[in-house]
Amino acid sequence: MENLILTNLSVDDLAIRIAEKVSIIRENYSRKDEKPELEEFLTIEQACEIIKLAKPTIYTLTCRKEIPFYKKGKKVYFKKSELSEWMATGRKKQRKEIEEEGSSFMLRTRKNES
Repeated sequence: MENLILTNLSVDDLAIRIAEKVSIIRENYSRKDEKPELEEFLTIEQACEIIKLAKPTIYTLTCRKEIPFYKKGKKVYFKKSELSEWMATGRKKQRKEIEEEGSSFMLRTRKNES
């Protein structure tokens, strides 16, 4: 918190500064009371739109348990954040990355042979 020297402030300036501090405190207090929003579940149709796959493909992935999903009765549901993470795990390395890994591997094996 700031240390203020009040001798140079007028009553109006002091009131403004107090109001600003109260406003900041209220804002911080109200943020603590906010509950994080629960993530919505997506239907299979919505999941198809997001990950750009056909419905039968998604059903196949759920049967193989290769994609994160939830099942309630006969319905299948997904969370957008989990679909995003799943998509990110499929990243393939670029040729440059593969070549760099190969070079560093060769250097390590040469050092171990010496």
